[in-house]
Amino acid sequence: SNPIKNISIKDVKGIYAGRITNWKQLGGKNEPIKVFIARTTKSLSGIESSLRDMVLEGKPPFEGPNIYLVPTGGMVEQTVEKTPDGFAASGFTSARKRNVKILRLNGISATKENIIKNRYKLRMPLFLVAPKNPEPKVKKFLDFALSREGQRFIGSLGVLSLKDAK
Repeated sequence: SNPIKNISIKDVKGIYAGRITNWKQLGGKNEPIKVFIARTTKSLSGIESSLRDMVLEGKPPFEGPNIYLVPTGGMVEQTVEKTPDGFAASGFTSARKRNVKILRLNGISATKENIIKNRYKLRMPLFLVAPKNPEPKVKKFLDFALSREGQRFIGSLGVLSLKDAK
């Protein structure tokens, strides 16, 4: 198992920029860091897009020999789960469903409370968008999602509810 428990945003940037390529550079084993990124043939994933904005100053990740593109976020997590030297950015909710280590970021654990209070700095909001005048079935869904019952359901999935996000 990888001994690394904490990483800085600077080191995350170094990994995705291709400057940090071995776990030894972070105090770990002398093994290459295998970086997994979800990317379809048509577009960036939400995670990669957020990484570019929050960490890489709008630039794309380095594409070198230890960078592996996979078609979905779910596959990223599955692959990291099976790869002892793997590394990836993932969503909080989906990563918790897998047998992966969620690293502390600048010493801060990725807990619901730390995400709500903006202590864990890599976080991305999820938006529901619809036309101004949605079809009745879409309006019904939106009404449910915004209702107390819908928010409880959303919270039960591990996603932050509107109340939590305020």
